[in-house]
Amino acid sequence: MNGKPHWLGWVVLVAILAAIAVRASSPIVRTGGDLTWYIEVGELVLSGEDIYATSNPTTNTWPPLFALMAAPLAILARLNVHVTRVLWATAMLLSLAGSLHFSIRLVYGKPLVTRYRAGAVSVASAAALVPTLLALRAILPNFRFLQVNALVLLLALVGCYLIARSRPGAGGAILGVAAAIKIIPIFFVPYLVWKRWWQALGAMLVSGAALTILPIVVFGFDRWWSYVSRFLGGSASSTFIATGSQSLYTMFHRILVLPNWWNREFILPDRVAMDTGAVIAVLMAFVVFAALFIVVSRQRGVRPSSPAVVTEFAIVLGASILFLPFAWRHYFVFLLPAYVVLWRAAMAGIGDARIDPYSLDHGQRRRIRRLLGLGVLLQVGLSSSLLGAGTATALKNNSGVAVSALLILAALLYFRWLLGQRPAGGSLPLAGDPPQSSVSSVTTSQ
Repeated sequence: MNGKPHWLGWVVLVAILAAIAVRASSPIVRTGGDLTWYIEVGELVLSGEDIYATSNPTTNTWPPLFALMAAPLAILARLNVHVTRVLWATAMLLSLAGSLHFSIRLVYGKPLVTRYRAGAVSVASAAALVPTLLALRAILPNFRFLQVNALVLLLALVGCYLIARSRPGAGGAILGVAAAIKIIPIFFVPYLVWKRWWQALGAMLVSGAALTILPIVVFGFDRWWSYVSRFLGGSASSTFIATGSQSLYTMFHRILVLPNWWNREFILPDRVAMDTGAVIAVLMAFVVFAALFIVVSRQRGVRPSSPAVVTEFAIVLGASILFLPFAWRHYFVFLLPAYVVLWRAAMAGIGDARIDPYSLDHGQRRRIRRLLGLGVLLQVGLSSSLLGAGTATALKNNSGVAVSALLILAALLYFRWLLGQRPAGGSLPLAGDPPQSSVSSVTTSQ
């Protein structure tokens, strides 16, 4: 628990890396996964063709900036597509390792290292391996499809870490970069408004807007505006409701609209118009979630590096997935920081909160363990090898992943509420933290 490695940890780490390699081998050798569509859009940029009208309309759901980022991938693919796939998979693996590293730094105040030393957390320790195992069912699909999520998560966590290190301008700017690439981190905007962290908010808005406008240099204003209009229009007018989507919108759509919604053989259409009832239900859910979040995070005078704020970061990252119009299973890799927080809260033990702010009493730890365990068991239940293909598919098709994420968020909200009962919520110094006096400018007024 203290970050020291064990020989069994190295065995588990090797097994995780082997599973990732196996999962990535098929797209690297044969299909290319979603990287194929990234390369396709990049080729359209290089050839000067319309990136939305010419490409497959069911795959190009990305903003114009992403198309520019895909152009270098297209150039590499012209040289050797298989090498490009290997390099991309390697970049995603490094991004995942970086995401775990910054999650550990936020929660434990220590760096993640491969060779253990005092004041650090080993990559082969339970503190690093258990959260990775808990998130594995979301991690592996990212390598099956060679998705970009790990990079976006890494950027978001770097932004959070910089804010925790009393560098709100730099942190907000990085969050803006992440949101410009993929819209998920945009949910930090209302969070920063609530915290009244105006410097971080301003930097996020400026960097996000600058990168969104940047493609004008390549496309020209008229074509860029056409691209932005079609991107926003496509996102707002319809959404994917395929069986794999796990957003709250998809959940409510299935409950309110679809007949016989538990029928495990029922296959939903790939794309349907947004349902008014489902949209209203999601808006109501957002209001309820926001109200709960406000109630549990109303504590004043909390340092940005405190467990309270770190828990809030994890809540925002997890909730952002559920409130998207559509969310595939691999999006839920954004729950990795939540698993790091909850594992420490569940295993920290009983002690003086002034020494270890993650310490809880028996009853509190038991409740967190139950919520975490239920969420994980539901994830495990989605495995066809355990319950059979029919039952596992029925659970997945009926938002099993979304329900699991809701349980994880409930555990985070409960832990954040517990921290709010303490005078200052506790605080852990991060490695290289500046003196207390230098962080006063970003201490929240909430």
